[in-house]
Amino acid sequence: MTTGELYEFVEVAIERCREHGYADIAKELDDAMHVGTSGLETIGAIKNVLIVQAARLKKIVDKAKMAKIVKFVETFFGTLYR
Repeated sequence: MTTGELYEFVEVAIERCREHGYADIAKELDDAMHVGTSGLETIGAIKNVLIVQAARLKKIVDKAKMAKIVKFVETFFGTLYR
């Protein structure tokens, strides 16, 4: 897993959110992609959206891919949720 794959997942998730009427999550993810000045800040912001919106995101994105993303983000910040 790379940060490029993480960012690609977020871009796909944003599109899926828009397709399924989750404009609020799409905006949160888009905002997360543009926060701060470092990759770590961006990943931290993405982590927060994944935590808060996990239940809704799991309905519209590939669950296996999301699980890989969560494991990757956990390498930076520890356990997100289970």
